[in-house]
Amino acid sequence: MNEKHSGTWEIVHKSSPRLLRLKVPGGWLVTISGGFSPPITFYPDPEHEWNPPIK
Repeated sequence: MNEKHSGTWEIVHKSSPRLLRLKVPGGWLVTISGGFSPPITFYPDPEHEWNPPIK
């Protein structure tokens, strides 16, 4: 697998709190903007089908 991450965090439009995602191999890294130590999680989506409106 030679797929790389996109290198750009995208803001999911109209999410509250502000949700950001980063395309990585096999899915997305997802975090919440703000705060001292925001949580981060992996959302598995091998085909990158998650397509919310992006700001």
